[in-house]
Amino acid sequence: MVKKSLSPSWNELHDFRGTLGSMRSSTLAITVYDHDGLSFNDSLGEASVSLTALSAGKTEEVTATLEGKKATGEVTIGVEWVADPPTAAETAV
Repeated sequence: MVKKSLSPSWNELHDFRGTLGSMRSSTLAITVYDHDGLSFNDSLGEASVSLTALSAGKTEEVTATLEGKKATGEVTIGVEWVADPPTAAETAV
């Protein structure tokens, strides 16, 4: 949560598991809300981000325009596919 800002910046990391192929065929759905202390949080808009640009070990910056009734602005995110390290069984000879 970023309080009292019209241009918030989050420094968050979210991990989603899957193969590079399955991730490239997926879409990431993002919904942005304001925070109301005394009432319900309001949606500021939604965006869908295609993950077709994913590549191993390279962060791609993607900007998506928020859509919806009261939507204004955009979100910019970095997406990167990172392979899981090999398990002990995979490295055993």
